[in-house]
Amino acid sequence: MASLDFNDVLAGLGTNTVTITIVTQASHNTRGDDTETTTTAEVNCSIQILDGTEREVEEGLLQAGDAIGFFHPDDSAYLVTGNRLSYQSKNYVFKSGVVEDMGDSNNIFVECKLRRA
Repeated sequence: MASLDFNDVLAGLGTNTVTITIVTQASHNTRGDDTETTTTAEVNCSIQILDGTEREVEEGLLQAGDAIGFFHPDDSAYLVTGNRLSYQSKNYVFKSGVVEDMGDSNNIFVECKLRRA
């Protein structure tokens, strides 16, 4: 079996450049309001918006309108629960991520569940 790389995966799924908002510090101000400090990063990935027929929706893990993203393992530092992603003028929050292996390569991509914000 030939080795796959992330670019092969993206070629099959479609490539998007998205902006990830990374929460670098979260706290509360003196009135108790949530505050946060953020930075951004642009990454190439593939995003699939769920239409309600997917296993993740049927099992109650996500809802129609939520998404699944496929990211390069080098971007895994950004793929943290609570960070946000903007795609097609909609905002999503990272819910979870899992490294997927394909072919005879390790860590070919990271699959993340994205909850619509």
